Amino acid sequence: MDYLGKYGTFGFSESLVIPLSDETSDLTLSDGVYTFYLPYALTIDKMYASLNSTCGGANVIVDCQLNGTSIFDSSKLTVIQGNNISTSQPDYSNPTVFPIGSKMSFNIDQIGSSTAGAGLKVMIHGHRTVDTEL
Repeated sequence: MDYLGKYGTFGFSESLVIPLSDETSDLTLSDGVYTFYLPYALTIDKMYASLNSTCGGANVIVDCQLNGTSIFDSSKLTVIQGNNISTSQPDYSNPTVFPIGSKMSFNIDQIGSSTAGAGLKVMIHGHRTVDTEL
């Protein structure tokens, strides 16, 4: 379906749900917990993180990297302790465009201190910036 992104660019809408852990085990700090290469160019419109089981004592913080460099300017994806989903958008460069073939990877930078949290996922809502595929 054609989509007009928040930056005025057209493309086909895409939603990705990326599991960063299993559903029940306590989270652990980890770099490169999930990595993949995009088969098309993607402009990110919104990103969220969610937990199946809430964290306690500290927030869960997730970093998203493009070819090894964080896409976030200062704040990262954060699920506040006691919540199941991030409620605010991270601070990322506008517009965040991942070219075709980009390496996307995710790091778990912080977990809950008293209760780690479990079932971590990242949801990416965006649109293809060019209708081409690998």
